[in-house]
Amino acid sequence: MFEAAAARLAGLTGVLLGWRADEFWNATPAELGAVMAALMPEEAAASAGDLKRLMEMYPDGPCSSFQRKLESMNTALSG
Repeated sequence: MFEAAAARLAGLTGVLLGWRADEFWNATPAELGAVMAALMPEEAAASAGDLKRLMEMYPDGPCSSFQRKLESMNTALSG
């Protein structure tokens, strides 16, 4: 899995940045991350209004199966 991901990333750096294989393999993860971050557009953080709307659209609440497991664990620990 790592090998396939590394090969894809090496190919991308070759196409996007013009890097040769040795430049990719000699780059540190921090250097590669900095270069990739510079290529990505900056996204604005969610505003308070955005968060409020999302919280209203998707209210949190424990799912029933999780709640049952939690109650079962609490019972086992206390009894």
